Amino acid sequence: NISSNRYELKIPPGIKPGEKIKLAIGSQKNQQFLNCKIQIKAHRFFTRVGNNLKIQTEMTLLQAVLGGEIFVPVISGKKIALRIPPETPNGQVFKLKGKGMPIKSKPSEFGDQMVSVQVVLPQNITDEQRQLFEQLDQLS
Repeated sequence: NISSNRYELKIPPGIKPGEKIKLAIGSQKNQQFLNCKIQIKAHRFFTRVGNNLKIQTEMTLLQAVLGGEIFVPVISGKKIALRIPPETPNGQVFKLKGKGMPIKSKPSEFGDQMVSVQVVLPQNITDEQRQLFEQLDQLS
């Protein structure tokens, strides 16, 4: 009875949702095959597009205007530095080459990670900050 036994299924890196893996069960004389359809739970940060990953992250207004550095999570669990050039528009997409999903047919190669940066406007600015913004407005 298949339902009362546990089986180990080896899932290759880079497998995509909807792909099937054939699992051989039983002895060689009495072997049966079980087709397993892969379902992948959605990640809370990353969206998969083929072998690439998409993520949305934030930058401050100052980083958008003057440039700077932000730290972006990658699928390995680490964070890597991403240089933001001066005058970066809201919604700009940066490509992190080789930081996406492993490619199933070439497990040593990886897709890319696409990072969309969103400007977060300051909240509850002080009177001094408001005056500085007004001075900037007058210079424009």
